[in-house]
Amino acid sequence: MTFHLSGTPFNFQSDTIGMYGFVAIAGALMAPIFGKLADRGNSQRSLTISVSLVIASLVIAKIASSSALAIAVGVLLLDVGVQAIQVTNVARIYTLDAQSKSRINTVYMTTYFIGGAVGNSIGLLCWHFGGWNLVTWQMLVFTLLAFIVIVKPKITTASINK
Repeated sequence: MTFHLSGTPFNFQSDTIGMYGFVAIAGALMAPIFGKLADRGNSQRSLTISVSLVIASLVIAKIASSSALAIAVGVLLLDVGVQAIQVTNVARIYTLDAQSKSRINTVYMTTYFIGGAVGNSIGLLCWHFGGWNLVTWQMLVFTLLAFIVIVKPKITTASINK
């Protein structure tokens, strides 16, 4: 985002780009709503809505990439979606085994940070080779893959035996 906002057509300075961080505060404020949804047993619904928000943010970023207002809306949706995914996933993993919460959380957070580092590395390569357009495509592809994983039908032995 910083690369995009500091280049053409915006040419924003770092202080102006930093103001977009205030928009992201909404993500932290909305997270408890999604956490409550997950706690009530609706984690699948929470994840579907959350990933849909991220997809919407990326579509906005692609379609209106030269609009500062559209980018702000995209940042808002992206942050709400990502925060909601994080809260929902934590709520889900804590239901797995009460005795192993610490170990499960360690594995989850380690995997989460490794995934973030890999995604960042790929994003930087995409920026180098294709700028904002390729970066948003990369993010959209990754998010669509996550959406497919979330909404895919559950295959059970009962459905296989039918």
